[in-house]
Amino acid sequence: MTRITAASFFLFFGFQMLLPTLPVYMLDLGGDNTAVGLIISIFTVFALFTRPLVGALMGQNKKGWLAAGLILCFVIIASYHWTATVAMLLLARCIHGVGWGIVTVTSSTIASDVIPASRRGEGIGFFGLASTLAMALAPAIGLALLNGEWRMPSVIGVAAVSTMLSLLCVWGVKRQSRPVDSRIGRAEPVQEKPSFRSQLFEPRALFPSMLGLLIGIVYGGIVSFITLFGEEADIGNVGLFFTLNAVCLLIVRFISGRLFDR
Repeated sequence: MTRITAASFFLFFGFQMLLPTLPVYMLDLGGDNTAVGLIISIFTVFALFTRPLVGALMGQNKKGWLAAGLILCFVIIASYHWTATVAMLLLARCIHGVGWGIVTVTSSTIASDVIPASRRGEGIGFFGLASTLAMALAPAIGLALLNGEWRMPSVIGVAAVSTMLSLLCVWGVKRQSRPVDSRIGRAEPVQEKPSFRSQLFEPRALFPSMLGLLIGIVYGGIVSFITLFGEEADIGNVGLFFTLNAVCLLIVRFISGRLFDR
């Protein structure tokens, strides 16, 4: 559990560094506000269509899929340094979205496999702390690097190194079977879906998925333009927005995880 949580932290650290800085980079390449919005939306669309496919295909080889996704993310993040046009950056974001869809599905699945059912809420909350901590630190660091001497190349370099550290953490993760539920004394049954098509859609996931969609629409719009808005409004440190948001998430996770298990 420790290794997969550490891998999640480094993965999200690199990702969160790019969230507030890529919009500025897009403007530097000559993009307009529409192109800035596409940085998040086109990334999300490709991740969205990748996730159900990976969930249906990964089977027992979750670690292999996770490693492949991390390698893809590392290569694409490093390639941002050579994106000389708006079109090249948007193409890189498309491919990055595919890699992101792979790693988010597989990492959370591996984490859920090692958590006992009786403590699932608490365990998932602990696993989620990694991304919350990354959210608290990475955007402010990314913006500080962006405003420094090396500007965007330093942001890209640190984000790529962080993704590589995530891959190294995954390398030490051992293959896990589903844990035994102590309340019933046997492993949780895994229901096999009868066909590939049925594995792409789970009706019970529709409601939480819709909640995630609504939250994502709001959050995506904010993070796409918060840095540019800060520059227009002459706000000194926009990174504090991400830090305070993460602190609130951190507090809620501690409470909600234990409430979920009751």
